[in-house]
Amino acid sequence: MKRFLAVTLTMVFVLSALVSGSVLAEPKGAIQLGAGMATVSGGPMMGLNWDVFTLHAAGMYFPAPWAALIADFSYGLPHDYKRTDDTETDKITAESSYLDVMAGACKHFTDGGFFYASAGLTIGWAGLEVSDSDADLEIETSLGIVVGAGLQVPIKDTFMGFASIRQRFISSELTEEDWGMDMNTGGLEMTAGIAWTFGG
Repeated sequence: MKRFLAVTLTMVFVLSALVSGSVLAEPKGAIQLGAGMATVSGGPMMGLNWDVFTLHAAGMYFPAPWAALIADFSYGLPHDYKRTDDTETDKITAESSYLDVMAGACKHFTDGGFFYASAGLTIGWAGLEVSDSDADLEIETSLGIVVGAGLQVPIKDTFMGFASIRQRFISSELTEEDWGMDMNTGGLEMTAGIAWTFGG
């Protein structure tokens, strides 16, 4: 929970800086708010793969007509799933969040919309809680790579609709008390929502 709050505050700071900058220097950018679905691929041998509903926020800045800088935050809501092995079935509650920082190329259209493709770094966090058990599994996540693309289309005035896709590749460690195992954590996320553009 502490990590989630820290990442949330970081994202709020980034978005506030973008909005403040738009008042001072009139840069061009967008703020996106939306929701989506993500498939998190963990350790297939342990059955740690899950689909989760996500909440999404992103700040975008265009330093040049063809370039985009993006700070993207995604929070996966807690999700219950079952994992069955040879002896028993466990009910596991999973949650995850990611902060992506990307740079990319974009194409602006005459109606105000744009398309972009980007790549960058991501850092994520995930937790697993096993029901009817004292096990409280933590997935310690390091830096990883993220690639993405998106489309934003006009709705009215400075408000637009958007759709985006992300693929994350992260090396992680699953820990419980005095043991741990290396694993991969990442996956595909698709998001849609509303955007507000600024800076003309």
